[in-house]
Amino acid sequence: MRCWQKFFIGLVGVVLILTSCKKEDQIMGRAESEMISIRESMMEQMRTTRFSDDPDNDFSTIISIQHAALIQMAKKELEAGKNVRIRKIAEKIISEKAIEIDKLRQLLNLHPSHIKVPEFNEKILDIFDRADKNGDLQAMSGNIDIDFALLLSQGF
Repeated sequence: MRCWQKFFIGLVGVVLILTSCKKEDQIMGRAESEMISIRESMMEQMRTTRFSDDPDNDFSTIISIQHAALIQMAKKELEAGKNVRIRKIAEKIISEKAIEIDKLRQLLNLHPSHIKVPEFNEKILDIFDRADKNGDLQAMSGNIDIDFALLLSQGF
């Protein structure tokens, strides 16, 4: 299947999903729009971060940024979510990801940049661009529990 065919099929899918939703489902609540804002801020922070070209350090930086955004989203879930199982996942994310961020920061402090692999950052920036484009196509349901679970399942 050619690239344009895949794009067309994906576009048709998105249009069908959006047109099949009830009008009230298409209007995002405050928490859902805040989640999208958190995601967009994270992507912007990653794009504007000055990388060292050391894959170990740059990977640690990227994961720290992503974990911080995930913690913010989990807090929004706790503020507005109703599903008990998803709220428990959010609580677990907050505690576990904060510990991981601390460990990554310690690693960065103890691990000065010692190698240069500019190709690593080129690939990372390409992944950011693709993730950003996919995020732009992501339709939110308007239900914070579903949207939080969807973002988690897709690696937001």
